Amino acid sequence: MRLEQTQSNKLPKAIIRLLEHRGIKDINDFLSEDLKTLPNLTSLKDVIRASKRIVEAINNKEKIAVYGDYDVDGTTSCALLFHFFKSIGVHIDCIQPSRFVEGYGIHPPTIEQVIKEDIKVLITVDCGITNNETADYAKDRGVDLIITDHHKDARDEMPNAFAVINPNRRDEDLSSPMTALAGVTVGFALAWQIKIDLEKQNTTVPSLYPLLQFVAIGTICDLAKLNSMNLKLCRHGLKQIPQTNFAGIKTFFPPEERRAGVIQGDKISFTVGPMINSKGRLDHPEIALKLLISDDITEAFNYFSQLEISNNERKSIQKDVFEEALIEVEKNNAKETDEHSFTLVYQPHWHEGVIGIVASKLVETFKVPALV
Repeated sequence: MRLEQTQSNKLPKAIIRLLEHRGIKDINDFLSEDLKTLPNLTSLKDVIRASKRIVEAINNKEKIAVYGDYDVDGTTSCALLFHFFKSIGVHIDCIQPSRFVEGYGIHPPTIEQVIKEDIKVLITVDCGITNNETADYAKDRGVDLIITDHHKDARDEMPNAFAVINPNRRDEDLSSPMTALAGVTVGFALAWQIKIDLEKQNTTVPSLYPLLQFVAIGTICDLAKLNSMNLKLCRHGLKQIPQTNFAGIKTFFPPEERRAGVIQGDKISFTVGPMINSKGRLDHPEIALKLLISDDITEAFNYFSQLEISNNERKSIQKDVFEEALIEVEKNNAKETDEHSFTLVYQPHWHEGVIGIVASKLVETFKVPALV
């Protein structure tokens, strides 16, 4: 079926052909900002079960914590839920691991930590779907673990957590556009259901619309597929940033950018994302999260300055490693007679936090797979 040019979208024929070539059948939906046409995010499995447990914890004044990955998606997920709970007068603890100590995912020592702090409900964001052993440990120790994630459900069995919310869990509709959701939007879906359940008991809950700013940043920086669903969410998030009330978000955008009224996606992906990621790449990500949950502009700019320093350090380390990697490639190629079909380089002193970026740059440079 060919795309139809409509009165509402009088685009050049070349653009129509380009969209068609990319498999976009409904141009109106692709360009739409209508949030009412989104899939029902709260239809994800276990959302209602998780929400009811969280509302129960709120009513009983039980302690709740959020555990998030150390990248942009995990950090914005933590910030989104922190601001959501704060808006309803509930304090939650935020926990993030270090890639150099705990590593990726959630592990039993974290369960021991939350038990010591008398936390009864622990919500993961952007991680947990493969941490079956931790889910078992939490259950044995009496912690209700609610996993929200978007990564592939890759183990032989799903984790036996109190709830598992993931558009890519094995028993979801894997043809749904929701499989493209970033972790931050899965967290948003949980917040939405909690809002619904709290309002049923006559609790006033502010609009979740401002939280789409975190959805936009996390979605863009996690390179989630920008199908029409994610595009709508990101457009509304970006639209709010020039007038944002979140001190942490404000620090990334000088007054002249905010006055222009339009924030481009590449500003998010090439400036905001690397800065948020920088601390987690070099040591611990907590400064980035403190920035995003701060409500004091002076404090926020202090955290922002620390991220600037960290990001500059990351760039310097990355540059050095990349240049050394190029030398290694030249040495290896000089020894080989075969065509360069794979890049393999190693030095024991290279920084673990930047080797992924260096690998990507080697792929761009030599147009072959790379292992660093």
